[in-house]
Amino acid sequence: MMNALKLKLQTLKEWSFKPKNKLKVIVLGAGLIVFLFLFWICLAPNFKTNQKPKEYILVYDTSNFQELIEDLKTTGNIRSAWSLKLMAKLIGLKTNNLKAGRYSFLNNQGNFSFIRNLRNGNQAPLKLTFNNIRNKEQLSGLLSRQLMIDSLTWLNALVDSSNLQELGLEPEEILSIFIPNSYEVFWNITTEKLIAKMSAENKRFWNPERISKANNLGLTPPQVYTVASIVEKESNYKPERPIIAGVYLNRLLLGMPLQADPTVVFANNDFTIKRVLTIHTEFDSPYNTYKYTGLPPGPIYMPDPNTIDAVLNAEKHNYLFFCAKADASGQHVFAETYNQHVQNANIYREYLNKNGY
Repeated sequence: MMNALKLKLQTLKEWSFKPKNKLKVIVLGAGLIVFLFLFWICLAPNFKTNQKPKEYILVYDTSNFQELIEDLKTTGNIRSAWSLKLMAKLIGLKTNNLKAGRYSFLNNQGNFSFIRNLRNGNQAPLKLTFNNIRNKEQLSGLLSRQLMIDSLTWLNALVDSSNLQELGLEPEEILSIFIPNSYEVFWNITTEKLIAKMSAENKRFWNPERISKANNLGLTPPQVYTVASIVEKESNYKPERPIIAGVYLNRLLLGMPLQADPTVVFANNDFTIKRVLTIHTEFDSPYNTYKYTGLPPGPIYMPDPNTIDAVLNAEKHNYLFFCAKADASGQHVFAETYNQHVQNANIYREYLNKNGY
């Protein structure tokens, strides 16, 4: 046994000292070093996040790879810039022709997966959320803050006649295709794709049941949306929104002016107005429902889906008037006759004067 082991060691020693075999050892050693080096370049942790599990970097159409690296260095999100550059060369990234998008990286992520996503355009989607929107200008601003395209381009898309014609909407009704919610989109989504997506979501929302309820009210979906926008701005107290909706529907049925204060605020384009006065109701605008009967040309706000349903399921009653309660509760008192309403309004007016409003 010992003799056999000695023989093997002797054979290995003789083999290792042969020049040809020495070259093989050197080549294998060098290959191992190169392999370990490439392994480190590809997979070694290079990215850092600032106390977050995941962060994002935005790449514009005009961005190049060097600018991206400078951004990552400035924010302290990478440990080694040169290894990231080398990885880009190894994987064949076109550094002057990056694919625009919003790309994510994890803490301690390696170079390979990030560069691969960048090369293939595998960007991270985001949640686009709509709320507290009064008009298309404000909507354009919100879209520009969350997405790549600037606000003017968004605004132009929202007033584009071909888009409106395809949607079957008047210019003032464009807000009605946006049902407030959170939608998953890519940061560099085009105006055409977003409008198409919102139109599809709108059609999904307006299912046969809702369409039937709108028809029973004698209203189109955009008109229901407009009523809901007024109702939502009238009251933050959700339980009474079906009652308020019923008031406005009663007035529409009788051909009475809606006389909705929120429409006057919108018409004056002064959202700091806390108390609507005669001077405000005299402002000439199709949105001023004190001057013009029927619905305004379009919504004055982007209402919550629940408020739209409150209109579709409006309470049936004989109320034609309502006034805020004199208790700062945000609730309202309702009346069937004008005389009752005047009494309620006087009580509320005294409350305002007494409290210095």
